[in-house]
Amino acid sequence: MTHAAQSTFPRLEFWRAFSDERFVLPRCSACGAWQSYGARACAACGSGGLEWRDASGEGSVYSLMERYAQAGAERVLHVVVLQLDEGPLVMGAAYAPAGALRPGARVSALVGEAAVEGLPLFGVSPGAG
Repeated sequence: MTHAAQSTFPRLEFWRAFSDERFVLPRCSACGAWQSYGARACAACGSGGLEWRDASGEGSVYSLMERYAQAGAERVLHVVVLQLDEGPLVMGAAYAPAGALRPGARVSALVGEAAVEGLPLFGVSPGAG
């Protein structure tokens, strides 16, 4: 699916698709570079011609912070910066056991799931710790 990413609220289209169980990102119509979900212009060439395109929603943890855990909880909320397979860095959230999630771990978007602290939720791939 493809349509222009020219919205006053560029993330709105991302969240609509996410709730419909699709992961989309803006892609530059001039140079083809993928952008983060909040982009208003291409970071590579400066073009404002962005179109929303279906993307994999898969990537690797670039950096992370253990946010919080309830006493006795098996999983901790991590705020993560992800390097998506398409290229851009995006922020997200992921639940994993304390100390188990590391940079380089593979994750996938849990499309259709509710946002956590305003961030899209990603699931940790098996053996990713």
